[in-house]
Amino acid sequence: MSKKILIIERNDDIREMLGEYFSEKYTVTLIPNGNGLIKDFLGEYDLLLWDYHQPDTASRELTMEFLRSQKPVIISATAYMEMKLDFQLMLLPRIIKPYNLEELNLVIISALAKNIE
Repeated sequence: MSKKILIIERNDDIREMLGEYFSEKYTVTLIPNGNGLIKDFLGEYDLLLWDYHQPDTASRELTMEFLRSQKPVIISATAYMEMKLDFQLMLLPRIIKPYNLEELNLVIISALAKNIE
């Protein structure tokens, strides 16, 4: 059974690229932000890839809710935004943009494997 990944990415081009690449490996849901996403559906996903530089607070709230569910979260951020990460998020796996898709896939595989243990 394919793992389900929720990707919250504000940039249309990056979101589309991620969807094309990862839909071959996982069941992927792509959204530009957390607005309107019902928290009840978060349980359906195995992993969240979150663009840290989201302008809306709904995305941050969804990320915190996902973390409470003990499922893996990977933060995607520019080097500048990396410096601004909240202490609460510092220990999460993260990848700096621009990133290599194969490298990101290895981070995802690792995060999903750790969640099984």
